[in-house]
Amino acid sequence: MRILKVSGLVVLVLVVVTAVLGIVVPRDYLVVRSVSISAPAEVVFSHVRFWKNWEAWSPWAEKDSTLQATITGEDGAIGSVYAWTGDPDVSGRGEMAVTGVTPNEELRYHLRLLEPWGSESDGHIRIKPAGGGSQVSWAMYGRNPFPWNVAGLFMGMDRMIGPDFERGLGLLKGLAERDAAALARYPAAETEFPGGRYAAVRASVPIQGIKSFFMESLGALQQAIDKARGVRMAGAPVGLYFEWDDKAGTTDLAVGIPVKGVLQTTDIGMIDLPPARAFKVDYYGPYEGMPSAYGSLSTYFHVHDLTFKAPAIEEYVTDPAAEPDTTTWLTRIYFLAE
Repeated sequence: MRILKVSGLVVLVLVVVTAVLGIVVPRDYLVVRSVSISAPAEVVFSHVRFWKNWEAWSPWAEKDSTLQATITGEDGAIGSVYAWTGDPDVSGRGEMAVTGVTPNEELRYHLRLLEPWGSESDGHIRIKPAGGGSQVSWAMYGRNPFPWNVAGLFMGMDRMIGPDFERGLGLLKGLAERDAAALARYPAAETEFPGGRYAAVRASVPIQGIKSFFMESLGALQQAIDKARGVRMAGAPVGLYFEWDDKAGTTDLAVGIPVKGVLQTTDIGMIDLPPARAFKVDYYGPYEGMPSAYGSLSTYFHVHDLTFKAPAIEEYVTDPAAEPDTTTWLTRIYFLAE
């Protein structure tokens, strides 16, 4: 009987203590983590604004290989929703909806966690210029009803979510700084591609065979132009890349020379490209080094959410036969934009 009385007293004390704690312990919570990133705000924001880019730096996507996400609405705009489902012990099921966008400064969202338990909160990612780079903070805030506010004394939201925010910001930092370095090395400039008419040899070419295809095609084109009546060269030779397939190891490539007139043979056809909005990089150096310039243009399109339109165009401004110093060879690379 004495044991029952003691047990009852203990239970009563626990109930009273819990009730008191429920009153005095704050129900509002705030989780914030920050990081310094050596990249301009617009580069950082390009990874933050669009849900489609979150997978690359999401700490939960990194930990949960089963995570699947869908995006509804206009990505990057107020009202767009990122919904996910994954391992209940890692990412669970839920959705985030954009509630505010300030370009290059802030993304605000509302989060609804549906599984393994239900909860709602708000969050934001803010970007501020700092020391030539950006200071980025990721915050989540909300309200824990009783008795979850009491439980928070033992396992608070900061301890649960804070390490994930730190990891996500670290991944974001790596991506943004990589992009900033690429953009700084080969700055892209918006321009108007003038268009042109090209006598060209086009084929599906093994990537390893590009160099020999160029040499053979340019030789055949030059001979055909020299023999043809009413046809003359009207500019620098070009390479037109309509498709690049790393998996198959091939590229749909046309080697062309701009011409006045029409040149048509068994192996040579005409390709007409209309004027178009474009972005270009001036690359100086041997042709083998051009992938880094392509990386800069690809990064620029990613940062500014531009859509590439084939072909990628290489204009060989410097004649290698006239200039032996490969470091001075100028190749102008164009990406056309839709």
